Formats: sequence, structure tokens, C-alpha cells
Amino acid sequence: PHGQADTNMKEMCRNLKNEAEGLCSGRGLLAESEEQLFSVALTAKFREEYNRILSPINAQRAEGNAVRGVRGQQSSQTSGGVSEESVKAYKDMNTFLASFIDHSLAGLDWVVKDKLLLEMVFGLELYDPVDRCFFYIDKGSFSFTSVIFYGNEWSLLLFDILLFAIVDLIAQNYVLAAIITYMVGWGLRYARDFLGKRNLGRKTLIDNRFLI
Repeated sequence: PHGQADTNMKEMCRNLKNEAEGLCSGRGLLAESEEQLFSVALTAKFREEYNRILSPINAQRAEGNAVRGVRGQQSSQTSGGVSEESVKAYKDMNTFLASFIDHSLAGLDWVVKDKLLLEMVFGLELYDPVDRCFFYIDKGSFSFTSVIFYGNEWSLLLFDILLFAIVDLIAQNYVLAAIITYMVGWGLRYARDFLGKRNLGRKTLIDNRFLI
């Protein structure tokens, strides 16, 4: 809300004071709000533009997979390990998304709205985004936890208990059941870490080396 991120302690204290006194805009997506977390429903036109920007990278990946399958070689990359297509696509995507948020793209607009009661209860959207995209305010439900382990501890615990019980019932050996349950849990964590980083790197165009 202050127009810059690089500042000194004096300016930071003054900015925080102005924010506390309501003398500047809020931290939310809209100037008068504090909402920063949304679930988004996108139009087909937005998806087409998104795919168009990513098409050079997808073509390069397909070509690289074919080359590695035939010759066992790596696809061409820059000296830093990141392809030139990825660098260009990252820049184009950044420009596209910034223009989209600023309402600067003709035919691509968005609006912030609350979910209806039925939409919140059943976890779905009743209206398809046709003319504009919908930014649904995520009021404390943290929808992003549905795709990560965080927030699903009880489901994971129940899975471990059921797996232990089934293996123990079949093998009549609780030691073996404990070992298998531990190994399956370890495998799921490893797969989630590896596949999650790879998927995040592909979708956000961020080099995996920057993902901790």
C-alpha cells in the first residue's frame, strides 16, 4: 500500500503509522479491503492465452523427452541450467498477469465476489466464468490446504491407522504392519515433495533450485 518495498526503518515506522490511522490503502487486492486470499474461476479465453504463453516450453519439453528417449541426451539449456524459452515465457507470463490484475487487457477482466452459501457448503461454483473471471474471497477456509498435507493431518492419521489394521489383520504381525505403515508414509512424503516441486516449478516457471 506504500508504493515501494525497499525502505529504511524511519520510513517503515511512518508507513505503519499511516496504515494504522487509515491514511493509506489497504493490503488487499482491492484498495479498500484487506482480502489477499482467493480461489479463482477463470474464463476459457484466459486459459487460451495462458496456454499460448506456455506453448514454447511445452514444445521444448516434448522435444527434450523425445531426444532423451532416442539418444539418452539432455535438451539444450542456457549456462544456468534454465532454457531460454523458460526465461522468455516467465517474462511474458509476468507481463500478462500484471496487465490482467490491472484490468489492462481487452476482453479479460475479473471481479471479486463472495461465494454463495451452497457454494461454500459443497465446495463448488454454481456460475461458470464466461465474460469475466471470478475471484472468490477465501474467508478463513484456506482452500490451498486441499492440495497439500497441511490441514489434512486427521485424514493422514486415519489412513495410517487403517493401513496398519489391514496389514496386521492379513499378516497377523503388528511389527510388520508398523514397518509397512512407516515405509508407505515415507514414500508418500517423498513422492509429495518430489512431484510437488516439479509441478510447482512447471506451473510457476520457477527453477526448482529456488524451491526449498
